[in-house]
Amino acid sequence: MRVVAIIIGTVLVLMGVVYGVLFTQVGNNLVRPYLEKKASQSLGKKVDIREFSLRFSSLKAVLEVDGSATLEVQGTFNLFDQRFAMEYDIQAQGLETPVMVIQEKLTVMGEAKGFVHDFVVQGTGAAFGSDIAYEVTLKEKMLSAAQIEAKDLDVGQILELLGQPRFAEGRVSVEAHTAEEGALVAKVTLLNGVVNEALVQEYYGVQLPPKVTYVGELHGVLKGEAFEAKGAILSSLSEVRFPKILANTKTQAWSALVEVITPNLAVLEPLAGMPLAGDFALKATLQGTKEALRAEVSTASLGGLTSAFYENDALDVSMENVSLEEILARLAKPRYSQGALHVKAKLTEVAQATRKGTVALRLDKGVPNHAEILELLGMELPPKMTYAVTMDATLAGENVDFVSEIVSSVATLQTTQGKADLKTGVLNTAYQLHVKELLALKPLTKQALHGPFAMQGEAGVSENGPRATGVTEVLGGKSSFVFENNQLDAALAGMVFERLSILLDVPYVFESVGDATLAYNVTSDTGAFQVAFPQGRLVESELTRLVQVATGFNLTRELYENTTLVGKISPKSIVFDLLMRAEQSQLSVSQGTLGRENDQLRVPFDILVQKKDLSGVIEGKMQNPRVSIKASQYIQKKLDKEIEKHVPDEAKGIVRDLLKLF
Repeated sequence: MRVVAIIIGTVLVLMGVVYGVLFTQVGNNLVRPYLEKKASQSLGKKVDIREFSLRFSSLKAVLEVDGSATLEVQGTFNLFDQRFAMEYDIQAQGLETPVMVIQEKLTVMGEAKGFVHDFVVQGTGAAFGSDIAYEVTLKEKMLSAAQIEAKDLDVGQILELLGQPRFAEGRVSVEAHTAEEGALVAKVTLLNGVVNEALVQEYYGVQLPPKVTYVGELHGVLKGEAFEAKGAILSSLSEVRFPKILANTKTQAWSALVEVITPNLAVLEPLAGMPLAGDFALKATLQGTKEALRAEVSTASLGGLTSAFYENDALDVSMENVSLEEILARLAKPRYSQGALHVKAKLTEVAQATRKGTVALRLDKGVPNHAEILELLGMELPPKMTYAVTMDATLAGENVDFVSEIVSSVATLQTTQGKADLKTGVLNTAYQLHVKELLALKPLTKQALHGPFAMQGEAGVSENGPRATGVTEVLGGKSSFVFENNQLDAALAGMVFERLSILLDVPYVFESVGDATLAYNVTSDTGAFQVAFPQGRLVESELTRLVQVATGFNLTRELYENTTLVGKISPKSIVFDLLMRAEQSQLSVSQGTLGRENDQLRVPFDILVQKKDLSGVIEGKMQNPRVSIKASQYIQKKLDKEIEKHVPDEAKGIVRDLLKLF
């Protein structure tokens, strides 16, 4: 309407200057170029006057503006008091305004009457697929009163007029009128809105849920250059409220308070590309100018307080006492763990290619949910386990350098020199692992281990999956492993059997140092191992004592060379063979078994001592097995002779009964 008023006002002012002397057709033709120049200067657009007829008390003119709008004006005009009463007809298409280019055809007609500096413009017409009506009063060329009404404007057409695809359909109605002190009060209503999710995905790569609908209402007041409004948009995804919007039409500075409420995050799953659940709400304060944007956002939906601040391409994020359980719940995940999360992130540049910043993360009061972890990973965690996490990271573009520490009630894991590529997902870090007492990890290892444990190495993730290496001296010497493609390969050099017996909590029966290899597949829970002891001696035990009783030979005096132990690992048990050779004795085990779930040991063995053979079995709990020996017929006869010869008659029966136990 401002354009209409400027056009009419400019024409009337210029007509008033020349009306008294140039009301003949010849005079009209002379003054037309001058009027075109003045009109073009006033509108800032090229104006062509196709027809111009000025008479003593009447005026008729046809003007073309930039080839996109045609204005026809005719009516009466009084030179002396500058009173006028005119009818106008505007036909426009492709009209360029300071805000947008209106590609749609506009048709407006009406009348303007009053004085050159104080007049009223009334009109009706069609625009944006709707009928419009208005009445505007100007005093001293300033807006004094207005009544504007446009119902059921086509949202899709408006988007096209703005040079945008029809991302949405629907209707919008506008009602505006002047109030006290010349303020313009407006109400905008959105009805029957439907988002075209196919176009949104085509242009922005964002997948919206099907059939996203919306309605809304906005109430605003324009007073001079100041605009103030409030309103809300309710969609099938979220409710967006605008408690307060402020803007300046001259400086184009603006600010807004925004509240977003999503009753069910599941509706945003296609948009997020991941499962979501639960409700979520946030508040934001936005401020902007032609050159800059400033935003403050906060939410308490995750427990504690999460806030973010953006300005000048810099972003600060803070999370204080945020619940890890609530985060998991919003991600539609089981509540794997409790914990309180604290984060301080500062990005001096947000753009992906030039991103720079730091992140400090701390998680305390961590308590894993044993039942959920068992269901997820099929492994039991140590009882009453607690943990805390700290991490510090530096970001530069797609690259991240980080250090971290996880301190739990059973172990401490530190990472140093960590590097990650956010684009490729590749990650590498050095680490140090310290376990206070391995027995606490039995639910994880499925094997009772004892004593402290320390290891260091490197771990990472590449396009081929996770990979880790490690070195430890827990068994003496140097033990190393490589984990890759779900396969664990270990090499134990200089392994001290005494330390192995402490680690496994088994009797110390062999004094030796050896080497071992292990190949174990994590996915199938199967593997194989080989152990070689170049030299070693048996330590006094129940087995050596029983053999000495049976044969009179002390096995602990023997030096066993090239002892070998080979075995296979299955999900439920370990099966192994053992061969020990010395100068006067030999011990072998075939198909010994150890139950991985119950620690039950069964080791059938054969012993050859100075050409005398024995057999037996070691069985029971691995930590305290029972040994039984069955002697050969030769030894049995030898024992009978010795009993007859050296044992008193009254004790012979007792000794023979005892030997039956072997």
